[in-house]
Amino acid sequence: MLQEIVTGNADQMDDFDLLAKAERLFNKRLPEGGRYVKDVLYKRYGIDPDSKPEEWDGATRTQIAMDANVWRTKIGDLRKEVDLPKVVSKEEREKLQADSLAKKMQAISPVREQFTKFDKFSLGDFEWQVPDDYKQKASEMFDGMFIQAGMDMNEKNLAVAIRTRDSNFLYENFGKIREAIVKQAQTDLQAKIDAELHNTQPPNTATATDQGEQQTLPGIGNLVETLMRKR
Repeated sequence: MLQEIVTGNADQMDDFDLLAKAERLFNKRLPEGGRYVKDVLYKRYGIDPDSKPEEWDGATRTQIAMDANVWRTKIGDLRKEVDLPKVVSKEEREKLQADSLAKKMQAISPVREQFTKFDKFSLGDFEWQVPDDYKQKASEMFDGMFIQAGMDMNEKNLAVAIRTRDSNFLYENFGKIREAIVKQAQTDLQAKIDAELHNTQPPNTATATDQGEQQTLPGIGNLVETLMRKR
């Protein structure tokens, strides 16, 4: 009711309708939401509810007009105090949205740069070089969460975004990463075995026998292979 009566043109509003709306607006705690205000006005001015305004006598119409003008003055004063929402055009609204987006992107630009940098995927002591094409995906992921979806930039949401970025990378590259981990484990195991067998130097497979002949001894790789065949 406040929006309707304040934003409307009170000077062009019907006198009787203006009285009814003003009574509802300015009188608090009316029974049943003020649905009987017009009935009260009919009684106040001695008007038959089933009659038409043009059938009312001149004195009644004059009294209604005088009372309505009093309310128009009050409404004019009220409009000066109420901060009415500005009606904007489609172009103005799009510009406001674009300006707001630009400000947000500028504010989160340092975080976005750090998020999309993502040169290495780390898991404990394991590291994996991140290809450039996934950095582009990370950039799109960041924009989707914090620009399109409008997530607030805070510590909790950023942690969720980083975990999502890393999880997706691990999922997409799991096969290659697993293979690299296995190879590294094999290399570490081989080095450990060589160290325990004091085989840290390249083996000299040619040795002299008691008869002066030479004998070829198996290297550590052949030794492991032979042991595996005997199992």
